Amino acid sequence: MGFFGGVQTVNSVVQTLARVRDGVPRHIYLAAKGRQKIAGGSCSPWHILNSTKQHARTILQLLGDGYNPETDQKGEFQPESLKTWAISAAVTNAQNLTYRESILRQLAFDGYDCQFCTEPSPDDKLMKEQVEISKQELIELENQQTLEAPSPSNSEYETLQNKRAKTVTQRATERKGKLERLYQVPVTEELIALHRDGMYPKLRLHYYMSLGREQVLERDRAAVDAAKRSW
Repeated sequence: MGFFGGVQTVNSVVQTLARVRDGVPRHIYLAAKGRQKIAGGSCSPWHILNSTKQHARTILQLLGDGYNPETDQKGEFQPESLKTWAISAAVTNAQNLTYRESILRQLAFDGYDCQFCTEPSPDDKLMKEQVEISKQELIELENQQTLEAPSPSNSEYETLQNKRAKTVTQRATERKGKLERLYQVPVTEELIALHRDGMYPKLRLHYYMSLGREQVLERDRAAVDAAKRSW
């Protein structure tokens, strides 16, 4: 069985199924469209190359004096490689528009016999509703455990982060400690719900676009230095 929600490329999905050598049925779910977009999702290699160049120029302008010429690989630049990448990216973007059909077409070309499941029965729909109810109950239970958990000290929080096997109470304590350190306010049910919906990345972006604009350059310099150290 396989669940392909549109993150992997079409070729990656087909290769994953091909690795199952046994002659057995393969039950899979395929998303209607892919989720990944390369260079804005354009299906034109020329547009991808153009947008990539503009993006690179913008990054260098933002870095300003923080740009280190040692990372400039002009001497080793190969236009053929960039063109090949742009063509591959355009193909991937085009396949993502018809993700399911592209995979099925490739599987049929490789000799697979593709059969489709029937429409969901009333029992299947009822089961889906029950799963959603159970999911919401588990979320509410986890939220309550987080609210009731004690606030960890810095040393306790660090210990929990480094610990692999944790009890339910320890996981709840770690979650509460993380929220307290991220937002610097008491943890409430509303805060937990907002964090689950992705509020922190939005707040961070808002900060860097307003009060923290002066820190953007330093943040990008640190990111470049970290990337260089990993080379």
